[in-house]
This record gives sequence, structure tokens and C-alpha cells, in this order.
Amino acid sequence: MKKLFIIFVLLPAILSGCSPTLTPSENILTQPTAPTPTYISRSAPPNFTSEPTITETPIISPTLEFPEVVFSLDIHEAFVNNTDGYTHYDVDSFAANGEIIINIQIRDLEFPTEESSNGFVIDNNETGSNKRSIAFVYQNNEWRIFEHNHRTGELDLLWLNRSLPSDLEFILHFSVDGKTLELILPNGSSHLSLGASLWQVGDWLTTRVQVAPKSRFEIVKLLRLAAPISSSSIQSLTPTPNQIPASTITPESHTLKDLAELAGIEIGVLLMPDEYKARGIEKREFSLGVATFGWEDHVPARGQLDFNWTDWQVSFATENGMEIRLQHLIFPSDIPAWLQNGNFSKDELINILKTHVSTIVTHYKGQIYQYVVVNEPYFYPYRMDDVFYKTIGKEYIEIAFQAAREADPTAVLIYNDSDNHTSTGITTELTREIVQILKSKGLIDGVGLQMHLDGSHPPNKEDVIATMKSYDVPVYVTEFDVNMKNVYGTEEERYLIQARIYGDMVEACLESGVCNSFSFWGIGDSTSWIETMSEYQHYSTKGDPTMYDDYFNHKPAYFSVIDVLSEIAETNLEEK
Repeated sequence: MKKLFIIFVLLPAILSGCSPTLTPSENILTQPTAPTPTYISRSAPPNFTSEPTITETPIISPTLEFPEVVFSLDIHEAFVNNTDGYTHYDVDSFAANGEIIINIQIRDLEFPTEESSNGFVIDNNETGSNKRSIAFVYQNNEWRIFEHNHRTGELDLLWLNRSLPSDLEFILHFSVDGKTLELILPNGSSHLSLGASLWQVGDWLTTRVQVAPKSRFEIVKLLRLAAPISSSSIQSLTPTPNQIPASTITPESHTLKDLAELAGIEIGVLLMPDEYKARGIEKREFSLGVATFGWEDHVPARGQLDFNWTDWQVSFATENGMEIRLQHLIFPSDIPAWLQNGNFSKDELINILKTHVSTIVTHYKGQIYQYVVVNEPYFYPYRMDDVFYKTIGKEYIEIAFQAAREADPTAVLIYNDSDNHTSTGITTELTREIVQILKSKGLIDGVGLQMHLDGSHPPNKEDVIATMKSYDVPVYVTEFDVNMKNVYGTEEERYLIQARIYGDMVEACLESGVCNSFSFWGIGDSTSWIETMSEYQHYSTKGDPTMYDDYFNHKPAYFSVIDVLSEIAETNLEEK
């Protein structure tokens, strides 16, 4: 299949040249902001340890032929912006109807602040919902690749790297349909799936240089080429020290959600639409988005529900074809002061509870199909401060589920708890009791296992499988992560241990025959609840709990999950 190649070569050169025609434009990196969701969950360490065995896949460089030059700007061009706003310079335009390579050498990126972003934009010259563009920029001492989201008008971060210098050689290689980008670095390659094709055949594309206010940099050479690149040109790339290993997933491979569908489960993630670095990963890899609605954060007074944050999550998931689960309708540890200290009578509190549940479910009827109705209720002696239990009694759980069922009879209703994933878990018996009562009355559709695990004491896979089966209702793993703060060794050793735990637990879900869904509690270690919420006992900046590192690069845990899903998916296909 023919492909579109784009090469950027960033090497030292001598500063000189003239300025091309200026095309003013708005800054392509303008980003909205939003509040950070509240993550409230707990975990207790189980009691099993096993040695990890992870096989690393080598990076394979392609073998290609030398290209033919079809456009050359083989002179020094200095791009200078002395204004207070961002500007774009048009340097080349061409029809997207054949194999194309753009070879660029630049140097001397100069800008007044780290927030300034200099680089290149490839644009299809459309506006509104038809607009497509990819930006390759250097900002905050790191290289970033952004995709313009034609649905929202915002930018999705596809890739970043802080270990690469501004002077660097690398290759950007698009598939001929404009839907896949291969990023080839000196030490390996990554494949990025775009949210939409960058062009239609015959579209007129423009390469633009973006220059930040009071900035300048220089193009030494720009070539557009019409044939595959040569293997010698790839092998001549100078290795960069401390390069983070890149993904080895090929364009022919599947994402997590592709493999999960073939394996027979949905794969979910906590949505963080205000964290733009995560958006591209969320929409590409996951089939289920976990939205949040915290009573304390979003109900400042009785009858005043603020849906803005959750509406944003729901909109993002819907636009990207994801199913949605909302957590949580009732969470006794997440109660505002007006409710906790309101001294309401039993009848008043029942009315408040029923109104709260029915209002939310009615608001999202037809949009959200799963709800965690009750999360972590009263449990002596661990959870004593449950205002609903104190005033109403344990029947409040049944009242909440009944209100949700009446508001949307088609929704999947889940009871969720921590430490209920093993036979000896602290809340396993409590979970069974609650599930049995609700099941006898037709009010529950599944049980949620949070599975916030301690990496130093992972659970036994067979025990987890047996526990899942014991609930006699469908199982949903709702908030999975693995806290590595108590695991010592090198980063590689810790990541391999974590990868084994991730793989074992996804395998347990699949092998149980009762687990419908597996969701991860966020992506990107530096943005996880464990590394950002110091008020909780599991907090640690060394927690490293997710499948993605601080810079949203894949960790071994990601590939471990891919391997497990691939094996089950292949087996299912063979049986069919």
C-alpha cells in the first residue's frame, strides 16, 4: 500500500537567510482548562508474590529505497516573528495523491519563554468541522505532536518526549489514507492512530511553519520527495542518549479496545478531559469511559446539582464512540457539609437520597448505560461515618437502587467496593451479603471490584477467579491500578513486576467467565490519584500505578495487557 512519508531532520547548521511571506494565524496550541476530578478509593494489600517473566520485542527498522526529489527549497530560510502573536509561514503546498516525503533541517530555535511553541503544521486548508491538521512543535523543552479534533475544535496530544534535544533527526511517516502516523526516532519507532484521516485523496495540503511571539528559527533545507525513504537514511540517525523506548506496536496490530472486543470484554478508563495529554490515548485505546459525579464537589446546596464536569466527560466519550459508566451516585465518604451536618430526619434524608439518584439518572438517560449506584457503604470498624446508615439504616442501599431502576429501567446498576477481589478480602463477605439482597429483589446487574492493588503483595490469580465466580452476578473491575511505592529495585525491575500483575489480573477477569468489564483508574503516573492526592494513605510520588509513565509513554504493563488480550482473542477467533 502506498504511503505518505514526512521527514523532519533537525541538525546544527549556520544561521543566515531571508524571510518568506508572512501568513498571520492564531496560536494552534490554545487549550481549554477544566477542574480536576476527585478520586476517592481505598485498598488493602493481599498476600501473594510471583516472579515476572516479560519478553521484550525488538524494534525493527523498515527497508526502503531512495526517494526522488519533487520540490526543493535548498536555501537558508530564517523565520522571524517580532510581533506579540503567533504567525504561520506557508512554505509548500501539494495535492495528497501519491507518496510524499518532506525532509527538513532546522536549527537555532530561539524563543523568550518555555511556553512558546515553534514548529510545523500540515493543514488541509479547510475550516470548521472539515478542518484537519497535525502540528509538530517544540514547547516546554519537549517535542509534541498534536492533532486537531474536528468534532470539538480542540487539540489532542498524540505524543511527547522530554529527553530529545531541539536539534534532532527523526521521520514522520503517514499511511496513504492519512489515518496512521509512524514516528521513527534514532532508538526506535512509535505508531500513532489519528482520530480522523488527515486528508481525502486529492485534498490540497499546506506545510506551514509556526513561529511564536518574539521568536525565530531557521530552515537550512526543505525537500519534498516522491518515493520511499532509504534504509541507509534511517540507519544514519544518530542515537539519542536516555531515549525512552518507543512502542513496538505496528499499524497492523490492534489497540486495547480492538483486542478486548475480540476477547469478549469491554476495556475502560477514568476520563480526564481536562488533561489534554491523555485525550488521544483515551479515545484510541478504550471502549468505555468512566465519568464521575461527586456529591461534595457538584452539589453545593440541596437541590443544586452542577453537571458541567460530568457533561464534559459524557460529551467526550460520546463523540469518540465510547460507552459510559458513571461513578458514584451514592458514596458516603463523599458528602458535602450541608448534608453531613444537616440533622435531617429519616424521611427527609430518604427524600434527599431518592431525589439525588433519580435526578442524575434522568438527566443522563439514554447517554449513560452503567451506574455505580452505591460505593463503599458503612462497614464496622473501617467505615463508620455513613450519614445514610446512621439515619436510615442499611436499607438505604436498596432505596438507592430502587430509585435508579425506576429512573432508567434499561441501565446496568452496580454495587462497588474496595478489597472485595479475594476470598479473604476485608469487604468480600459484606459485598456478597449486599449483592444477594439486591439480586433477590431484581435491583442489581453487577458487582464492582475496585482492585487498587499493592504491587508488593499482589493477589493470587486463581483466588481472584474463584472470588469473582462466588458473587453469582456479572463482575466489573472498576478502578484498577497497581501502587508500586513499596516495591524496590531498578525502574526496569519494578515495571516488570507491575506488568506481571497487570497481565495476571486481566487474565483472571477473562478466565473467570463472569467478568464483563475491566477499567483502569487513569493513565499517566504523574496525574494519577496516588501521585497527586497527598491526603490519602496510599499517596506516593513513587507509586507509578498506571500503564503509562509520567510522559504518557507505554510501560511494560501496557504490553502485558496487550499480550493477554491477544492470546484470548486469537483463541476465540479459532473457536469460531
